[in-house]
Amino acid sequence: MKAVAFAILFLTIFGMNYFTTSENVWYVEWYKLSKTTYDFEEIIGYENWTAGNFEYNWHHDYVYDNMRDRVGFIATTKIYSDGGRYKFELYNVDDEATLFLDDEKIIHTIGRKSVEINISKGVHTLKIEWQEHCCGASIGFSTDEELFVKKNFNDYFIIELIIAIIALFSVAFFAFFVVRKKLIK
Repeated sequence: MKAVAFAILFLTIFGMNYFTTSENVWYVEWYKLSKTTYDFEEIIGYENWTAGNFEYNWHHDYVYDNMRDRVGFIATTKIYSDGGRYKFELYNVDDEATLFLDDEKIIHTIGRKSVEINISKGVHTLKIEWQEHCCGASIGFSTDEELFVKKNFNDYFIIELIIAIIALFSVAFFAFFVVRKKLIK
């Protein structure tokens, strides 16, 4: 039982980091697209890109894994907003791209499109789905770079409180078994 209490305490303390820092990369999954529907069909690779704005122009060269056509990616990252109005833009999109904020579609374009939206204070998820059907390939993404700055967050007060209570319970549980063991001897 001491081992269980110690494991809970260990996971609680080191698990708090998950809730207190932002990710600072784009997690990119590369896909082969369906020949008929251009849906994401088969994962062909993974990459991490530095979080922030980006622009890629492959022209007619290989895009990924010796593929020029029928290839795409899904890129996700976390951002932190102090609350306010922000502009998001997809540009130089060939052939098609969609931007999601917290799983809500905010932009879909086959060229260039931007949107200004209010974002609440806190951590949010950005996701970009890009598809290259045929021929030239490119994509650009831009927003306020301050959204990508790695920060400590205080918006998880309730979660941190629950974790602290679990940690205290684990310490008390551990202490109970130590005292009980001494009394039994």
